[in-house]
Amino acid sequence: MITAVVLYQKSAGRRLTALETTFVRFRTLSPEAIDRYLAAGGFADKAGSYAIQEVGDAFVESLKGDYDNVVGLPIGKVRELLRKFPGGAAAGA
Repeated sequence: MITAVVLYQKSAGRRLTALETTFVRFRTLSPEAIDRYLAAGGFADKAGSYAIQEVGDAFVESLKGDYDNVVGLPIGKVRELLRKFPGGAAAGA
């Protein structure tokens, strides 16, 4: 999973960008397990058709990188960029 983060400070005309990459290895699932998941219908509103915080170990064998990136937003990367803005909201975070 790769997430791009872009922060723009209009008053200074400054833009910072970064990428967060997380590797997710899925378990081998039986056709029955796949059918049960699809029948439940929870996949339709998910990026990648799953939510790691809901399926967790049932689907995911291993994760290398930022868990928050897989859930939705790499908070650590956002804070890292915010610290680079003078007087930024997360300067002390």
